[in-house]
Amino acid sequence: MTRTKRASSTDVARLAGVSQSAVSRAFSAKGAISDQLRQKVRAAALQLGYRPNALASSLITNRTNMIALMTGDIANPHYARTINAFSLGLQERGLHVLLISLVDGQKVEDAVEEVLRYRVDGVIVISAALSAEVGEACQQVGVPVVLYNRYVKQPNVCSVRIENSDGGRRIADFLVDEGHQRVGFISGTPVDPTSADREEGFTRRIAQRGAEIVARVEGGFDFDSGRSGFAQIWTGQRQPSAVFCASDLMALGALDAARHDFGLDVPQDVSIVGFDDLPAAAWPSYQLTTIRQPVEAMVKTGLDLLMARINDPSATTQTVLIPGELVVRSSTRTSGAG
Repeated sequence: MTRTKRASSTDVARLAGVSQSAVSRAFSAKGAISDQLRQKVRAAALQLGYRPNALASSLITNRTNMIALMTGDIANPHYARTINAFSLGLQERGLHVLLISLVDGQKVEDAVEEVLRYRVDGVIVISAALSAEVGEACQQVGVPVVLYNRYVKQPNVCSVRIENSDGGRRIADFLVDEGHQRVGFISGTPVDPTSADREEGFTRRIAQRGAEIVARVEGGFDFDSGRSGFAQIWTGQRQPSAVFCASDLMALGALDAARHDFGLDVPQDVSIVGFDDLPAAAWPSYQLTTIRQPVEAMVKTGLDLLMARINDPSATTQTVLIPGELVVRSSTRTSGAG
């Protein structure tokens, strides 16, 4: 079978009666060319079946228009929602997505090396396990990095995150205002600063309000650790009247444990609170009280920070904090706690 030769920009230029540079400008969003000439070039391209070669263009502009999204847990529904929001935002800006998911056992430096081989224009990191290593490696080769809901003490690295500590304080105030004096806490993974910040805000305000944390269990930001974490708390020496989980996914596990493993009435026997406001948090079976993470606003801010650094490498790095919103549902009592 004979392979048909692909049309080139030279063929398009010849058919349209324009220069080859005019063809390049016609397919560039920022190309200086009149609408009439652009339409003429694109009509010729359509007739010939021509499509511009993105890789060839990158050699000329020294830009690949490719952004790497690096995550460590693509199965987590919160990460999946965030990845989707970033992908849509990048596509709206005419950029391409390179998704890198760090699998169990894979070395962080290997994942970073894979990203840099693609000569990406920028990197967005949404995994705590990757933050420090990626920031340092990319900084050395001049690739802008934005950390999403993460932060590291490194220069030239931008970050955007929810006000995690404030969210913890708001949950503490809410629970104490509703009469809870004995509370429990299920944390996320130790390497994740978001969990530490949420816990810091929560525990400090609980103490300030004269309440007590009677149980603390280390979780892993997943459903199973929330379920097992609640079991550890409930079979402990002192049972709390409310449990705050550092993520919704753990809170959903805790809810199922309370109801199905221990036969408890939520919220009459125990109130449960999460953090993130996953879509499942609003499902009738859960109706979870939580802190809503403003994903769309955070993603837009992250993309703005990244594009500013790509367009001007000397631009000042920024850390932007965005407040969350307390969403009260029926997983918590609204009065009369013990």
